[in-house]
Amino acid sequence: MSNEEEVGYGSTYQEEAFANMAEDTVKAEIYATGAALFGSIETFQHWMTAKNIALGGKKPLDLLPSRYGARLIFDVLGRIDSGAYS
Repeated sequence: MSNEEEVGYGSTYQEEAFANMAEDTVKAEIYATGAALFGSIETFQHWMTAKNIALGGKKPLDLLPSRYGARLIFDVLGRIDSGAYS
């Protein structure tokens, strides 16, 4: 029996833990970027819960759980920051 098996850490557990950490990091980056861009976390949270034309009428918060959705949110935030989105 390997050390990983003895303590219950198989590659599936490690991969899941890494994926969860990466997901949390992405969410933290989105919220930090949004709060800085909108001037407060409260204003950004309002934006996250409002339907967004640039996201096909979806709420950013609804897209956040997926990697693809997080990328879309980052893209819109980048366009807002550059002035390309009004």
